[in-house]
Amino acid sequence: MRALLLDLDGTLLDHRAAADAGVRSWAATLLEQVPVDLPARWAELEERYVTRAERGELTWQEQRRHRLTELFVELGLPSALDPALDEHFAAFLTHYQRAWTAYDDVEAAVASWVAAGARVAVLTNGVHEQQCLKLEVIGVLAHVEFVVGLDQLGVGKPDPRVYAEACRRFGLPAGEVVYVGDDVARDAVGAHQAGLVGVWLNRLGLPVPPEVDRVVRGLDEVLALLSA
Repeated sequence: MRALLLDLDGTLLDHRAAADAGVRSWAATLLEQVPVDLPARWAELEERYVTRAERGELTWQEQRRHRLTELFVELGLPSALDPALDEHFAAFLTHYQRAWTAYDDVEAAVASWVAAGARVAVLTNGVHEQQCLKLEVIGVLAHVEFVVGLDQLGVGKPDPRVYAEACRRFGLPAGEVVYVGDDVARDAVGAHQAGLVGVWLNRLGLPVPPEVDRVVRGLDEVLALLSA
């Protein structure tokens, strides 16, 4: 049986829903009226600056500070120096964490993988400590062999080195590892180009780009790929 490597945010945990709820409730502590489009703007800033951290251009803490600095200017809030920015981001994280939830198919899917004796690990572009906490909160950590986070290598998906590190930890050649995630470039295509079996988790039934070889609509379809 092949080993299973998983993305976390957007695959096991509904990151977007949690981030949207978190930024709204956090902003309500600073503003009399929270802009309707704030979650969408927060998502744009996250994508821009996390991508730079994935490339090694910024540290994880620096990307957080850049996001807040830009947002504060747009919202007309007083600018803050780095320590204050860190405190503000920690406050956002408190609200974000309260909204962490797993997707509906996670519990049953994980149970099926465990029952089949599959080896399971997580490769994520988040920081290791926080991502382990997420897995613990949603009840998955006990079934995960290891977690590779962006902060451990200094770069993230789709850099081929991170997939290679996960395969090294499994002690398996890349072709014996199935990688499943919700992001086309970072997950399906990046894993495929690194020699893994790259699978796109397409929960919304979106059009499939030509560069994607394998697609599943839910985690319940993954077990069949491990024995294929």
